[in-house]
Amino acid sequence: MVEGSMARWHEECAAADAVIARYGDLSDLAPAGRGTVRAYLLKVLQEYARHNGHADIIRERIDGRRGE
Repeated sequence: MVEGSMARWHEECAAADAVIARYGDLSDLAPAGRGTVRAYLLKVLQEYARHNGHADIIRERIDGRRGE
């Protein structure tokens, strides 16, 4: 199960990298025209970090470890 999830995550990362590589400059407007590619990437990064923080809280409750 973990191996399949990690494989899927790597596939999604490769697909995202391919889309990002289409832009020569991250200051270009995104396809929807409501912001730059950089702004969209920053939003994704913030959401990813937030969800990782939630996962860390759950892990702390399970094993009691804190920090790194």
